[in-house]
Amino acid sequence: MKYLFCLLFYGLLSNVYSNDVIFMVDSSKSIFGSESCDYSQLIQNFTSEFVNELSESNNINYASVQYNSKGYIDYLFNSNNSYVYDKMKNYDFRFGAPTLIHTGLDKVTELYGNSTVEMIYLVLITDGETLNKHDFHNSLTHYPFNSPEFKLILINRIIFFK
Repeated sequence: MKYLFCLLFYGLLSNVYSNDVIFMVDSSKSIFGSESCDYSQLIQNFTSEFVNELSESNNINYASVQYNSKGYIDYLFNSNNSYVYDKMKNYDFRFGAPTLIHTGLDKVTELYGNSTVEMIYLVLITDGETLNKHDFHNSLTHYPFNSPEFKLILINRIIFFK
């Protein structure tokens, strides 16, 4: 897993002044209805380990939002790795239905306001039942992310089971 992070996030460890990593978590009831996997535990472990693996890097600002029928900001941008690790390890899911991804994207745009950043990594964690990467990229064009570099990392049910 350690090497996977290094390969996927080589850009995060570059000499860019600041990078933003946003965890956007699907907290709809469909993602937690599986008997074969405890997604809440999997999400908590994945995101906290993600932060732990990148703890040596001091140029990362983390934020987290979740969505279902409403969007929620879990915490604002923070570069304190210990704080972020604890927030993700003890993640507070706000379950709801239906799944409306735009409510999460609205909260992401709220995080930025009019500010501009160098690099944004959006880590979307979903069961992907009604979403594919191409459709999501198309929907992102309607949102004013003020960044010359925007990277989407889509984590969905298919990846969890491989």
